[in-house]
Amino acid sequence: MSDYGIVVLDLKTIIIEPDDLPHWVMERVYRLRHKVFVEGLGWTAIAKPDGRDIDEFDHLATHVILMEEDEIIGYMRLLPTTGPHLLRDVLSDLCEGPIPVGPHIWEFSRLFILKHNAGVPCAFVKAMKDWAREHGVTHFTAEVSPSLLPFLEKYGWDVKPLGPPSPIDAVAILLTVG
Repeated sequence: MSDYGIVVLDLKTIIIEPDDLPHWVMERVYRLRHKVFVEGLGWTAIAKPDGRDIDEFDHLATHVILMEEDEIIGYMRLLPTTGPHLLRDVLSDLCEGPIPVGPHIWEFSRLFILKHNAGVPCAFVKAMKDWAREHGVTHFTAEVSPSLLPFLEKYGWDVKPLGPPSPIDAVAILLTVG
């Protein structure tokens, strides 16, 4: 562990725990998230005048950041389902049945990849599965575009939809860590 609470899993992936958020890294993440989700995907409901996508869940989250040298090329946020999280507190209508929760189930959200090559998705999958095994996590929930389901399956995830696709082009899913 460095002085900034960053755990280096390999040369490109860092995991930042909630109490160890280096301001300079997270500022870059929040601005990139705004660019990707508000400007790129049109999520106007989360738009903020300061150009940052930051919400009530960020201070509770573990942040997975994929970097190439000093450039952030990918990101995702992990939240324990035993506390406040997006699926339970904001998007519960995406589930037809009970929302999966428990100490062994975490949610990932705000996933983006800015640099597309074969190594980037593999690095994310490896980081997620390594982190999950180290923390006793057996499943992840997520809210994703239905178009992402074949991508997740291609990279070795067992994907179970928790409800039908919604009008906001999202489906809640449960992923099994293999």
